Amino acid sequence: MINFGDKSIEYDSNFKFYLTTKIHNPHFLPETCIKLTVINFSITFEGLSDQMLVDVIKNEAPEIEEQRDSLVIRLASSKNALYKLQSQILTELAESNADTILDNTVLIKTLEVCNKESILIGESVAEAEQVEITINETRDKYRVTAIRGSLIYFSIVELSLIDPMY
Repeated sequence: MINFGDKSIEYDSNFKFYLTTKIHNPHFLPETCIKLTVINFSITFEGLSDQMLVDVIKNEAPEIEEQRDSLVIRLASSKNALYKLQSQILTELAESNADTILDNTVLIKTLEVCNKESILIGESVAEAEQVEITINETRDKYRVTAIRGSLIYFSIVELSLIDPMY
């Protein structure tokens, strides 16, 4: 069932939802882009090649694309957690007196916890970057197909500009 307004509609596997916008270059969160196919009709050759690469890999090796999507989400959440830890440290430092920083046990415990967590996050990010390298190597095997698809698209676009008299 899909909730549409105040009505529940039965879901059909053939259902497709198309959404258009006049925004020149809409920005979506990575979690949203993973669930959608975004087509920008003012696209460059490189951009279309990248979109075609994602579609080719989803058809040929879906586990690689799923792994890449989860990796993007994991990296974003790790970097967000690191940012929150840094903000927490700065808040604790701003709230404590300059004379009693060493006596502030809450601040010291927070620094210790943040240090341990930042080390774990750093290791996780380093591991994710290594996995990303292997994923990109696998994706490069399909890049030729994506480039050919982009060439075909832009060839067809250019053919439409030929005067019909010729």
